[in-house]
Amino acid sequence: MRYRPNEIAAVMRSGVSLFLVVGNASHEELAKNFVVCINKVERFLSKHPAPFIAKVYQPSSEQKLRRSLKKGRVELWRSYQDWIDRA
Repeated sequence: MRYRPNEIAAVMRSGVSLFLVVGNASHEELAKNFVVCINKVERFLSKHPAPFIAKVYQPSSEQKLRRSLKKGRVELWRSYQDWIDRA
């Protein structure tokens, strides 16, 4: 998506909140990580107005070693204001 400005523009113009699930893992593992991170996703939604694009990351190797419940993270990738500023 980062190399497709027309797709980014479509998201921003539509006013949606888009979460991209990223990581070097199977689709099943990525889906499980999203489910485990749902509380983080909900908190993110309460703090960030749409439209935006955010990424849901897999937990790092270090996190996997330190925690029994392996959760990734959610980070803002592109806000509406950021998109406007880059245009």
